Amino acid sequence: REPESKRVRKFFSPTTTNKKQIHLCVMLLVLLALVGCALGCDTGLIASRVGTAQASCGVANLADLFPGDESAPGASQFCASSCRSAISSLVRVYDDFCPDTAEQRLHRRIQRDQFECNPPLATCSEHLYNFLFWESSAQGLSCSRQLTAARGANATSVQAAYAGFCAGECGRVIQSLLAASFAAGCGPWSAHLQRQWDFDRACRQSGGTYCEPELLGNAALLATARNVSTPSAVKNATLTQLCTPCFTAHLSAQEKFAVALSLDTSDSELCLQQDSSYCLPLYESAATTVSTSGYTDVALANYESIVMCSSSLGRCPQRLWAHRLQRTTSAAEAAVYQSKISYSCLDVSSTGALCGTKLSSLSRGFYTTSNPGSSCTPTSVSGQCVNPNVCQTWPTSACPFGCSARVSEIVADFGCCFKSAKLLYTAVVTNTTAVSEAFGRVEYLSSSCCSSVSGSCPTPLLDACGLYAEEISLNVDVNVPLSWIENNVAAFNAEFVKDVSRALGLVVAGVQVSARQAKSDSVTTVIFKVGVQHSVEGAQITSTLVSLLNTNQVSLSNVASLYEQRCLPGVNDNCNSAAGLQVASFTMIFAALAAALLM
Repeated sequence: REPESKRVRKFFSPTTTNKKQIHLCVMLLVLLALVGCALGCDTGLIASRVGTAQASCGVANLADLFPGDESAPGASQFCASSCRSAISSLVRVYDDFCPDTAEQRLHRRIQRDQFECNPPLATCSEHLYNFLFWESSAQGLSCSRQLTAARGANATSVQAAYAGFCAGECGRVIQSLLAASFAAGCGPWSAHLQRQWDFDRACRQSGGTYCEPELLGNAALLATARNVSTPSAVKNATLTQLCTPCFTAHLSAQEKFAVALSLDTSDSELCLQQDSSYCLPLYESAATTVSTSGYTDVALANYESIVMCSSSLGRCPQRLWAHRLQRTTSAAEAAVYQSKISYSCLDVSSTGALCGTKLSSLSRGFYTTSNPGSSCTPTSVSGQCVNPNVCQTWPTSACPFGCSARVSEIVADFGCCFKSAKLLYTAVVTNTTAVSEAFGRVEYLSSSCCSSVSGSCPTPLLDACGLYAEEISLNVDVNVPLSWIENNVAAFNAEFVKDVSRALGLVVAGVQVSARQAKSDSVTTVIFKVGVQHSVEGAQITSTLVSLLNTNQVSLSNVASLYEQRCLPGVNDNCNSAAGLQVASFTMIFAALAAALLM
């Protein structure tokens, strides 16, 4: 007996007539939803990722990468994780407004075929066949034409046209097929989720209005909003038009399918707001200030930490970094974002005295300035270094008293910021030599002049600042039954923490679920703790959450994805029907903030 993944791909060989018909039908639905232009399309990156995909999939040309007959080129690698990942990385580039080409259509088709790899159960293949067979039937083709007509309808008739498809016989059949597939245990399978996402995208509503017509009509707005060169005033005006309830509902739904279907969710940060201001224009304006400052290496990283921590930006930078941290597949990028979230805006005194401000002179070379004709190194003690002036020349190998006393003042002023800043700059500055040189002089003076027996400098450099000296406790209500959560507690907690940390601009290590209580049959109060430096930061995070709740910006998309893959009313006994999944629409948001108490 052949492995299930190979049997599915062989049965649906592209050499089979009905396979061609099926994919023409399916691709018609997909391609009609793709609206694009050349703006933002990185052809160089596409070429690079094509080469990576060819190597990962074992073919000289991706056009040779077909499933089915095991003698076909690339057949053995078609369902391999490395090949699938490479194809997904390639296809994500096309989402940046690349023009539609035959090559792009081929690559998207390959990805869609790969979604059918590795069904979780043998019966899932049968349900996939039922869906594909229906799509190629007379009724299925008629439904495809009906959706095509709806997408081309004029403004006065478009909503009725969508209602005819989504709420009519076509929608009922599709939902029935999806429900049967889900009931058979195929909910987590990417082939099932792709078809769920196709229907959800076409038939999602907000306030009783079908959203896809608006989304398809806003391609120009989206291009302007994505363009980093768009002036702040224009971008703000654009986002005001773009960030409608339909668009935000679409983004929330997209995030639920992102991991399984390798969707690009970078648009999820477009509509982030701080009070009444959009975060992205604020952040990009600050980033321009940093990039045009003339600083490099450590000085640039230090200046960024000061600019990005301005009170006018609120927690926008941290929230954007948290979004990008959860999106990236690069370990190096993840380390950068995690360090920025953790260390950029440290304010150990809770008075606005940022660590970045304390380190400004060090980052700009104050302690490595050389006297004329000399070269200041960390261990220089013969007049080569200008600063500190009392430490320029040591008569003996021992640190002079005056130098020791001055180093004590420097160490005390830096406090825990010194080592925290070094952790940050080590992560974000690619020039490692520059980091070593910037910190090396003070490190040498501290180790040489300060000790527990020194009267003038009794304390060496402190350890890095504690990030979680205090805790705040927050309560929120989520639309999931407690009985379901308790049956999936580890998975729920993990996804909930991801959602909370992304919403508030935190790293997941700083958030912990502490308790869960049933508020009703379908609503659970989740109590979670957030580690903070001090009460001022705790108040800022609490205020941010209240503001997000008031503007309906907090999406529990990871929890929603988990819930939808495991729960369907009438199918899973652990699910409460009042809180269950509607196949075409499911939005999970924080319902209320119950308390914010310092522990």
